[in-house]
Amino acid sequence: PGLITNISRIYNGKVNVTVSSSSGNAVIAAYNASGTILWSWHIWVTNYAPLTKTNGTTYAFNNYTWMDRNLGATSTTPATVSTLGMTYQWGRKDPFSCAGSVLESMVYTSIPIYNSSGTELTELAESTGTGVKHVLTNVPNNLLNSIQNPLTFYYSTADMEWDWYTSTKVHNKTLWGADNLTSPGYKTIYDPCPAGWRVPYWKSNLSPWNNLTTSNFVWADYGRSSSSTGYFPATGYRYAGTGAFTEIGERGLYWTSTSLTTIYAFDFGSSFVTPEYPNQRSHAFSVRCVKE
Repeated sequence: PGLITNISRIYNGKVNVTVSSSSGNAVIAAYNASGTILWSWHIWVTNYAPLTKTNGTTYAFNNYTWMDRNLGATSTTPATVSTLGMTYQWGRKDPFSCAGSVLESMVYTSIPIYNSSGTELTELAESTGTGVKHVLTNVPNNLLNSIQNPLTFYYSTADMEWDWYTSTKVHNKTLWGADNLTSPGYKTIYDPCPAGWRVPYWKSNLSPWNNLTTSNFVWADYGRSSSSTGYFPATGYRYAGTGAFTEIGERGLYWTSTSLTTIYAFDFGSSFVTPEYPNQRSHAFSVRCVKE
């Protein structure tokens, strides 16, 4: 509550946002006169400045420059909720909350979400306007709906090929970049990373996490780490069919922007590391940004 203290009207193509001295995440939006959201922005409030390595650092690995924390994270302290960051359905620009615990054995609730008045919202309650979950039916293109409803987690099913974008098995493969394993493509307007950064991408038929193994990427403190990459928490994921938190503290799943029939993600647990893991778009995974 109180993270955003003022938002100016759009002027000269920009929105000026004033924030408090605390850290956290917010979503702000521009509306038309009828109250329909035209666009929204994720405001990540942190004292971390990766370009100057202020209050943190960056890592050079596989010819990428990596942030030292997940998108939305407010610390790099292992085994803490503040290190989990936000989660994203593949191809969408707006974040969803992480779990309020780092342990699989606990009953998951999301970290608290508040409206602009400081009232805590119940994620599953449709009347609050946040976190509403829908199963899509007969929707040829759900992109506009997702823009107008940035806090809606869209369910999907196997019959929809686990894609929030459509119920007709038509996929948009370039929402975050290129639809091949050799080129990154361009950073799109749906990429959730800050300016100058983007969702990691395959190049030359190699995963951004190529060469990481159980030997050099060590499991500890509910995550894995190495001197070349820093700490990656086992953030788990939000399940495509229900939005439920799953395998928190047991498994780490991180998106790439690269899309073919499925999306290639990074997957690890206490006993395995999989740099090349095909997965489905409607799950909400973590993002670790790389420099453009």
